[in-house]
Amino acid sequence: MTRPWTPRQIQDYYSKCLAEHKTGPRAVGWGSKESQELRFKVLVEVAGQPACLQGCSVLDVGSGTGDLYQWLLWQRLAGVTYWGYDSNRGAIKTARERFKDQEPNGCRAVFHPEDLSQWVAMPEAPNPPPARWDYVLASGLFSFSNLREFGLLVRWMYRRARKALAFNVPSTWAAEHRVGHFYLEPSRAPAPAARIQREVDGGPGRIVLRHDYLPHDMTVYMYRGERA
Repeated sequence: MTRPWTPRQIQDYYSKCLAEHKTGPRAVGWGSKESQELRFKVLVEVAGQPACLQGCSVLDVGSGTGDLYQWLLWQRLAGVTYWGYDSNRGAIKTARERFKDQEPNGCRAVFHPEDLSQWVAMPEAPNPPPARWDYVLASGLFSFSNLREFGLLVRWMYRRARKALAFNVPSTWAAEHRVGHFYLEPSRAPAPAARIQREVDGGPGRIVLRHDYLPHDMTVYMYRGERA
C-alpha cells in the first residue's frame, strides 16, 4: 500500500501542471485530449445523450480550467447553466478569463473556488441542501483520494443532484498503479452508492457501472428518485 498524497502535495501538483501548460488536458493532469474527452462523453451519457442536458443546470466538481464546459459548448447545446467548483484558485481564475463574457446559445458558466477538503470535514444536517443542480458531474476528482473521502464526497454530490450524479474513478483493473493514486475495485463501487441512496432517498435506486471505455477507468451513474 502506498502512502496517499497530502492536500498540499495535490495542490502543488495541479499548480505545477497549470503553470507549465496553462490550458488543455495536461494543465489539469490528464494524459491526452482524447482520453479526457472520452471521459466527458461517458459522464454526460448519464442523461442519455448530450442534447438531454439542454435547459438543465450542471455542477462540475473539480472543474479545473473549464474543459468540460468547453466540451459541452462544442455539442452546441442551448440554455445550459454550468457551475464549476475547484480547490485550485489558479484554475478558477484561468477558467473565468477563458469564458469571460461568453454566453453562446444561452449557456452560462460560473466558476467558484471551493475547498473540497472541507466537504469531508464538516458534517451535514439531514435536511435538503440549499443549492442543487439537475446533474452533478465529476471527472478526475478521485485521482488522489482515499476510501473515506470517496464515500463522503459521493454523498455530498448525490444530495445536490436533482436528477443524477455521474463520476469516474481509477479502477484497480489498471495494468499499472501510480504511486499515491487512488484505485477502486469495481465490485466495491455499487455498495457505497446503494448505501448513500438508502440514506438520502430512503431506499436503493438505479445505479449503473460503466467499465467499457478505458481499461483503467470506470464511471458510476446514480439516479435520484428511480427505485431499483
